[in-house]
Amino acid sequence: MTTSESHRILDRPTVATDFLEKIHCLKHLLSRDLIACDAKWTIFVSAALSYRYESQLKPFPPRFENEQGGCNIETLVAIINETPKLKILLKNIIDENYDELDTEVVELIYWVLVTLRDPYLRSVDSDEYDSIMSKIPQKTDAIYPSHIFALCPTTTSKSEEVFQKEKADFPSKFAFHGSKLDSFYSIINHGLHQHMCKNGLFGDGVYLSSELSVSMGYSPFGAGWGASNCGAMLSCVALCEYIENPNHVKFKEDEKHKTDIPNTYIVITNNDVVRVRYLLFYGRQFPDENSARSVIVDWVSRNRYTLSLVCYTLFLASIGLANSGNGLYLRHVITKKATYAMGILKKLLLGDT
Repeated sequence: MTTSESHRILDRPTVATDFLEKIHCLKHLLSRDLIACDAKWTIFVSAALSYRYESQLKPFPPRFENEQGGCNIETLVAIINETPKLKILLKNIIDENYDELDTEVVELIYWVLVTLRDPYLRSVDSDEYDSIMSKIPQKTDAIYPSHIFALCPTTTSKSEEVFQKEKADFPSKFAFHGSKLDSFYSIINHGLHQHMCKNGLFGDGVYLSSELSVSMGYSPFGAGWGASNCGAMLSCVALCEYIENPNHVKFKEDEKHKTDIPNTYIVITNNDVVRVRYLLFYGRQFPDENSARSVIVDWVSRNRYTLSLVCYTLFLASIGLANSGNGLYLRHVITKKATYAMGILKKLLLGDT
């Protein structure tokens, strides 16, 4: 037996023990707050599946680093595609069905939820939504999110320590920040940074708004993780706390300090004085087959008269085209297609099967 072979055999118990520890750690996290783990994993997946992954997927798991120093995205996405719903993963762990666990999947989820523990997400109970949404009075009725998650720094967070020191000298307020879904993985891991904000209409800085509707305009719905309980399509808005240090904050204050910045905008010129405190999730599920069919039937029912005129016009046109010298074959094909189309409409309108 060679030395290298003996090392591999000796390492097997160590590897198995390490893997079991990771499984038990995931069991603890998933059991305590499954939906928050789902949300953080979904944000990671959105960045990994983005066409902008080279800029948004930071940090990425070191074991996926390629020879050029970038991410081996094909391998990473392949593992993501093998990931089951987190509640299924949790059930297999609880039932000790370890043969059902994919080692690569477990390692990746552990890295996202545990290794990147600072900050972690905590799901907010629905009875707390009012107090959170009322932190910023709105001119129009605010659209309530489907989920709210608190972004919680660890006790060893250096950026939080800097923020609290600055807060000791100046008061703080809350405002919203909108961005694409695939941007939030970088945001929660690195914070909001001026150089990542592409909107520079009013100078360099991090752009916030006192109006939720304004920030939602910068947060279009995007594809997250298809197996997520938060929604297959998501829009995310950050609720941020910022420090009113006049040296680092620009806004339209009064006539004496008039600027071009709109009333609802706040521009932060120092990354250290703004922190994301909550993520507002607006989730949508893809419609199932029955609901899609219902939408089609409703639309056809409301437009029967228009559809009948269209079908009659197409029928006359087909007759004219068939008699224009192209022969009986063309007439036969068009008639067959028209009959097929009318049969589908009949089924939709009358409910025939």
